[in-house]
Amino acid sequence: MTSTRSEEAPYRAKIRLAGAIALGLGIAAIYAAARPEQTAWIPPGAHENLVTIAAIALPVGVLIVAGDIWVSSRGQGARPGGRVALLTDYIAGQLAGWDEDCAVRATRWRRGVPGRLRVDYPRASDDHDRTWRSRVEKMIATRLDAHIVSVEWTPSRRRLEVRLRALTATDRIRATVTNRIGDVLAPLFRGVSVEAIVPVWVDKLPEPPTVISRTTPSGHISAAPETVTPQPASSSTPPAPTAAETGTQPGEIRLKYGATTLDSSEMFTRRLELVSGIKFGGRWRVEFQPQRDLGILRPRAGFPQKVDHPGGRLLDFNDPRNPTLYYGRDESGVDHGWQLGAGTKMPHSIYMGPTGGGKTTALRSLIVDAVMAGGTCFLADPKMIELSPFYGFPGCYVASSPPQIASMIDTMHALMMLRYQAILVARQQRKDVTKIFRPVLFFLDELLVARAQLTSYWKEEGNKGSPPWFSKMDDLAALARSAMVNLVIGVQRPDADLFNNGSRDNYRHRCALMRLSPQGSVMVWQNPYTGVDLPMAQGRCMASPLGENPIEMQAYWVPDPLTAADGDRLFLDYVAEEAAKRRPTEIFPVGDLAQFESAVTDRDAQVQAERYIASLYGETAAPSADDAAHLIYSIDSEAPTTTATGPRSMEELVTGESELEIADDGTLISDQVPAGLLTKGDVFQTPDGGSYSVDSIDEDFAADEIVVTTTDGSQLTFGAMDVVERAFA
Repeated sequence: MTSTRSEEAPYRAKIRLAGAIALGLGIAAIYAAARPEQTAWIPPGAHENLVTIAAIALPVGVLIVAGDIWVSSRGQGARPGGRVALLTDYIAGQLAGWDEDCAVRATRWRRGVPGRLRVDYPRASDDHDRTWRSRVEKMIATRLDAHIVSVEWTPSRRRLEVRLRALTATDRIRATVTNRIGDVLAPLFRGVSVEAIVPVWVDKLPEPPTVISRTTPSGHISAAPETVTPQPASSSTPPAPTAAETGTQPGEIRLKYGATTLDSSEMFTRRLELVSGIKFGGRWRVEFQPQRDLGILRPRAGFPQKVDHPGGRLLDFNDPRNPTLYYGRDESGVDHGWQLGAGTKMPHSIYMGPTGGGKTTALRSLIVDAVMAGGTCFLADPKMIELSPFYGFPGCYVASSPPQIASMIDTMHALMMLRYQAILVARQQRKDVTKIFRPVLFFLDELLVARAQLTSYWKEEGNKGSPPWFSKMDDLAALARSAMVNLVIGVQRPDADLFNNGSRDNYRHRCALMRLSPQGSVMVWQNPYTGVDLPMAQGRCMASPLGENPIEMQAYWVPDPLTAADGDRLFLDYVAEEAAKRRPTEIFPVGDLAQFESAVTDRDAQVQAERYIASLYGETAAPSADDAAHLIYSIDSEAPTTTATGPRSMEELVTGESELEIADDGTLISDQVPAGLLTKGDVFQTPDGGSYSVDSIDEDFAADEIVVTTTDGSQLTFGAMDVVERAFA
């Protein structure tokens, strides 16, 4: 039964009476000693003893009264009708089997709350049930209006011992937050009992730096590769936020739940994370421990807005055949990359993301690491501005026009077949050339655009059917791994129709930048939820560098080689120096690689671009639709009478001067002229040595071409600015 001290009431009354008498006697003695004229009735000589009486009686009275008050406060909850008795009655009404045989003892009272509470509960209690225990603990804290510091259950003795303290304003806020967490998350468990516990409270989560720079304040590149040990990529748990005594924001949430299989569902995990972010703010990561029926939610560390490429400090320069190309950093500050080499399980990679999502800078990270590690990169850039700035970079070959891209695909396919042939022949010679091969990376950015351009180019050449380069790409994806030719594809969305015969599955290493739609997530990760909640931040991505579950990363920032300045230019110069030192000596006898070393191979396109640039700077008028076929000269103008035939170079074609003006400057030579300046009666020679006399000239503005009909009935087609050799009159 509930312990009580009601039988001590008579003795307590006598003690209180004695204390009151002592206090009264002491006060009266002091009064009499202080005013002898008003106490004449006191016998002579007795006044001297009043001080002694007061000195004894008054302290005794004070001690008795104070002791009674202290005893009353220490035992107030144990009396019938006290808070502890009310707690017992309340629990008995809520839990079956709880009766008056339960003993509740409260001690160490402070501010109306017992510091310790011992409960001996009935034998029939279900004390092994987590839910039952949780209900009892919650009732104790609620009815006593106290905060539970610790709880110790001893089922063998049917005893519960609780340490408590008085609630503060912070405790009340935390209790409200904890209750709300349980109310929000419990319905997700579909009827399974859930208890929410917040073991760590913080004022606010730590904020990451805005920028992680690669350079020192003086602008020098930090962490030279020769002096820094490479840091292998590995997964790790973000550090827990620092606890705060007055914090009211959860730094960690623990969910204790009943038996369920929901904790094995990846979709349920993502849903729990998504709901937590919406209802509690921030972004959360859930870790389930199914064996313990426990879920732990931790706030995800923030990402910086920009992480500069770390240079070569992460690369292992002692093993150029098996490099790891780093391209981003996870929320724990761990750098991750794509492992290459003969034993890689992910020989090909696909990078996807919308325009402005950071796809290009992620590809540049791979290029930078590859050339610094001694690899070779072939870059197909149908957009002509993303990867083309790497023209002239050590270890880089670039293709930007459809003929160049087609030729580069042919080159990669030929290199693959050549390496396989070399492996076969070397084995007959008892040699292993695979130990000499270094990775060769083939980048094809904007796959959708490239396919459209190659299809148009194939048809313009008078061919029918599907271009052969598509099937060659499929061959490379399926066969190039052992030849150490690695493909990197850039797309805005990896639709299946961009890949023939299911070749998309060969691109095992994947990186999706910025937020995906559910349909895009299915295409990339085979589920509709991975990456759909990423923030719209450039360079933020979900990637699979470890080959397992995708992780969130911030892709490195690599500047555009064409526009880099100051520290960015220093960084690229440093990369070029490292690449030049380690550039492989392997010769690729598979086509004309020189065609990939010149930024512009189409003279007509170059002239038109130069004229347009001049117009932007106000140096000349912009070309109009009427003179699109002739940026400078008009074939309708009267033919010049001078025997001089044209400018000395293509640069002089964009000066805006007429042929006669150039002749007056003395800058002409006598045997070259743009085809657009030919007129009836002219005799000219073609590059193959043929000699013709002009009968008539027709112009095709739509195609930007000149059709020359010769006196022998032949028709020759030239670009408006094609230079031909014209004979003297």
